[in-house]
Amino acid sequence: MKKVHPIFAVMAFLTASTMSDQTTASCWAASKKHPCIEQTLVIKASAKVVFEGIQMSRLGDPDRRHLVSHQQDVAIIDEKITDLPIIGSAHLVYKEIEVPFKRIDYLLISSDKFKAFEGSWELTPLDNGRETKVVLKSYSETKAWMPFAAELASSSTVKDINRRLDNLKHWCSEQEVKEAQLNDPGHSFTHTHNQSQLAENTPHPRAHGDSEDADHCEKQEHVQH
Repeated sequence: MKKVHPIFAVMAFLTASTMSDQTTASCWAASKKHPCIEQTLVIKASAKVVFEGIQMSRLGDPDRRHLVSHQQDVAIIDEKITDLPIIGSAHLVYKEIEVPFKRIDYLLISSDKFKAFEGSWELTPLDNGRETKVVLKSYSETKAWMPFAAELASSSTVKDINRRLDNLKHWCSEQEVKEAQLNDPGHSFTHTHNQSQLAENTPHPRAHGDSEDADHCEKQEHVQH
């Protein structure tokens, strides 16, 4: 039986895991060394809410990223990534170009480890605007050459895309709950009011005990007499 060299085993694992979790698509330039990664998620929220959620993600993790500026429809983001395979950490500055409620494209400005970091958020309304299909595309390429760079980059990108989509879905769900509370402000009050009425109509345990004590005393007096 032939032994498989460890490095080829790693390559096979990365390739298999990447192919199982992603959909590849041709990206912005034919000169890319590997395909960009594309993931799709349907979120139960309007395109406006989803768009605002993407904007808010710039502020949601201050230890990882911060918003440098936001003028008109262009935002500049400074981000530090610390969980990258082999290269460890990286510092990036990139811009996001907004087309309100439809898409956001991002493009690398500078980085110490990456020579390419770009992609897009594409939003498509569904179910008369009650849901939104979100397509997140991403492509990254490191400056330093390394064995199986494409597989490593793809694996890392899939993980990052899933994290960003999950965070966006969670934020939109929270907004839906807040909107429901605003549209029905009396709901929580009615619930509390009903609980109060229930408490008032239920005999207090101590009062019931006092009544039993009084009956017991009367019985004792009757026996003594």
